[in-house]
Amino acid sequence: EVIRMFIQQGKEIITDIESLCEKKEWDKMSQQAHKLKGSSLNIGANMLAETCRVIELQGKSPNGGESCEVLAKRLRGDFDTTISKIREMTGIND
Repeated sequence: EVIRMFIQQGKEIITDIESLCEKKEWDKMSQQAHKLKGSSLNIGANMLAETCRVIELQGKSPNGGESCEVLAKRLRGDFDTTISKIREMTGIND
């Protein structure tokens, strides 16, 4: 059940991050990345958590580093990879 919740919430948060990036709402984007980072760490998805950490920091200081668009694409890719691995290990489909 925890994994199913992670998958559902993760999809929603990533969509929010992409939208907030487009709107340049850095603070809210940072908050959403922080939320997903915590969930990712709880299930051992360290690669995903690291991308969230970078986005969280970018939201706090948006003028340096990679663009949020690039980071949002990386986040979606990392999430998809994480979900694929979870499905392989557990047989869970959302």
